[in-house]
Amino acid sequence: MTVREHDRIDQLAVGRDGRLLLAMTEDRAYGQGADVVLTEDFRQK
Repeated sequence: MTVREHDRIDQLAVGRDGRLLLAMTEDRAYGQGADVVLTEDFRQK
């Protein structure tokens, strides 16, 4: 599962302080021209 799948949750965990954590996985290279698209995918997720 990747960040571009906006309607799916990757992994959820509860931190020691009780906050909910969302872990996201991505297989695209960052910093090689696709940053705008990747950033928007992170925002939507």
